[in-house]
Amino acid sequence: MKMQDSTSKAAELEVFYNELVEYEKWYQRFLKGERITRVEKAQLGQLYEDISRKVGSLGSLITQLTGIDKVDVHGKEYDMWLIALKSPMDKLAYSALGVCIQVINRAIGRLADDIQRGYRDKNGNVIGKPPEATEDYEGRSAPKELELILEGTPDMIIECIMDFVKKLNSEGYAYKCTPKIGDAPDYAKWDKTYSASCAFSLGDEGQIGTIKLQLLPKERTLFKIPEPEDWDSPFGEFISHLLAEFKRLEFVFFEEEKPPLGFKPPHKEKDV
Repeated sequence: MKMQDSTSKAAELEVFYNELVEYEKWYQRFLKGERITRVEKAQLGQLYEDISRKVGSLGSLITQLTGIDKVDVHGKEYDMWLIALKSPMDKLAYSALGVCIQVINRAIGRLADDIQRGYRDKNGNVIGKPPEATEDYEGRSAPKELELILEGTPDMIIECIMDFVKKLNSEGYAYKCTPKIGDAPDYAKWDKTYSASCAFSLGDEGQIGTIKLQLLPKERTLFKIPEPEDWDSPFGEFISHLLAEFKRLEFVFFEEEKPPLGFKPPHKEKDV
């Protein structure tokens, strides 16, 4: 896989994302009441300073790419970074940090998409015309789809999704997943007709989105979803959580075969 230019804004955003994820782990420890050592406290302080500096250098680009820089707090909007990095830590700040992580993840994908379309350069500078929206047969703007290739068969991935839905619901969510699986193929023969889908609902809101899965050669699966227009929507939130879970479970993504548009999938750290 081609290494990302370490001086590019795309690379800086990825490093920033990883730092925020690491900072979120500190939040989790704090909220659980865990004690930290003097060395760990120094590490946390350095991480906080690094993140604060990058908010200043990358914050405007993230807002340009996503249009998001605020969080709602009791009916009023506040700068999301200000709330996420407030001290002392609390549950409100932790929630805002989760929004920041989702937003920067979205920014990484949008920048990758804009670069591929020739709209921006690797440093985020606008160099071309805005990308044109795709249209369906009736001339209406159609949602762009996210396509990822994962290691594993559709039924394996659906099982993982179902387990994750149960996990989220045990934490207070109310997701419902309705899977529809095609006839299981003979894996010795690649069957292009083998597909599956998962429709998602949340509480009384009804269906909020659908994931489609298609079997590929070598027991790999094409994972396809329509890009949520609002990534703060219930479906956008679920997809962000799910992809983070795939990363935690160390699912293998095959970016070199079919690079996704509009989203930077989670991946393992590159070897130096």
